[in-house]
Amino acid sequence: MGNRVTRGDFEWVYTEQPHTQRRKEILARYPAIKSLMGSDPNLKWIVTGMVFTQLLACYLDMKHIHTMDPSTGSPLMLAIIWNTMISPAFLDLDCQW
Repeated sequence: MGNRVTRGDFEWVYTEQPHTQRRKEILARYPAIKSLMGSDPNLKWIVTGMVFTQLLACYLDMKHIHTMDPSTGSPLMLAIIWNTMISPAFLDLDCQW
């Protein structure tokens, strides 16, 4: 607390990013990998489906929230479990697709 940071506290490196150099080396050695790069055209449909499913689950939870019948389960618990499962799926899309 109270420490000051100056420009001299950082090590300035004027070289190219290591990721760029590594990517160039990999592409030179394995040119077939180039076909795997880029965006997935199905990603928009996957995300739209996940958002629609989450909104549908929210609507169904709100529709049954007033009953609170033990035979149907707690809508709040269902919402917590559902959102716990679907939220990491959105984060995984960035890594896997």
